[in-house]
Amino acid sequence: MGTVLAISALLCSMATQAPAPGGVLNLPLFHLPANGDAPYFWRGFCTDMARVTLKAGPIPADALPEGAAPQSCLQLGYWFPPPGKVDTAEIARWIELPECAQAVTMKLCPDGSSHALGLRLLDAEKETFQWRIGTMRLPTANTDNGYVLVTRQEIDGSKAVATWGGNADKVLDYPLSLQGLIIIREAAEPVQGQCGILSMEAEIPDPTIPVAKGGKAIHLLPLADQAHPWPIAQVKNMNADTADAKPDAEGALDVTYKWPKAQDDFSRVTVFFGDEPALMVPGRGTLLVRLEGDGSDTALFLVLDDPKEGRLFSPVAQYIVDFKGPGYVWLNTATPNLSRSGEPRPASEQPNYPLRLRGLFLQRLETQDWTAGIPRGEEGQLRIRDVWFLPEGAH
Repeated sequence: MGTVLAISALLCSMATQAPAPGGVLNLPLFHLPANGDAPYFWRGFCTDMARVTLKAGPIPADALPEGAAPQSCLQLGYWFPPPGKVDTAEIARWIELPECAQAVTMKLCPDGSSHALGLRLLDAEKETFQWRIGTMRLPTANTDNGYVLVTRQEIDGSKAVATWGGNADKVLDYPLSLQGLIIIREAAEPVQGQCGILSMEAEIPDPTIPVAKGGKAIHLLPLADQAHPWPIAQVKNMNADTADAKPDAEGALDVTYKWPKAQDDFSRVTVFFGDEPALMVPGRGTLLVRLEGDGSDTALFLVLDDPKEGRLFSPVAQYIVDFKGPGYVWLNTATPNLSRSGEPRPASEQPNYPLRLRGLFLQRLETQDWTAGIPRGEEGQLRIRDVWFLPEGAH
């Protein structure tokens, strides 16, 4: 098939995938912007000794099964200096994995070289773990995947080929964060090439199965009460032209909004829930929100109440709902994920459990070159389908 045009994407979309065999759910870790740029927050390490380029682009038709529809991916281009100087090329994206993640899966379109691919995760104590996930040799074409390499790396610290930094105890401390994907030089040639990542996903236990591995998943919303499935106490509009939230005929929560045409980073729509006992988050774990995005660059925050500290908020970086259709966002309830009005929490401080899921809010981010979101002054809509809690230990 020749040299493959860079196709590397840590998942083309946060769009939901059907539950994989064995009772697991795969959560995409990034989305490709419509403007052809690299996903937001991704970056390549470029020095005078090694270079990396990132951009969205098409998957070569001959890499896909016969008759497959055209697809896009994140194209990773690399260049190595003469042997003996730098032996790795890295792309980085710090995104926290769900605490219940048990593996990272990827679909790659490699360039056929002998260079190897590695995965790096960072644990809660800032220790880096690196796994070798295979080479960039082309797989034998098959009817299911064409020339696409499908890999699954179990998150097992004992199988890491290298660890360094942090507390250096070689033990995974949860929650973990994706640190990057690396190309490891294992031959003198080629000095440059490309790899395509069609997808990268976090594999978690499927919460719809009554008992997830390590503990029972709790279905927080919608409530079983069909008359009041979403206990909306208040819809608060801050500088939005319009804002509303109400259950629809299918049982989802429809949140509609219209951001003002003027640039205003503080336009916000908040949906507060009532004091329902069913909305208690008992301890450390992962809140998983199933929703349908509208393709905007809106950020979705979760709001929780700590019985001693008051209101806590989730971070913004990994909750940008810039995908259309079904998808997921998640929040680990362990420190330092929750903050007081945006102020970071010391790593030694844990929330005071149980927490109460108080609500959620949408906020329009400042328009960036990387996004092709809904224009200001036009109406958008998110449909929240379910909110689950997966307890600590479900990995």
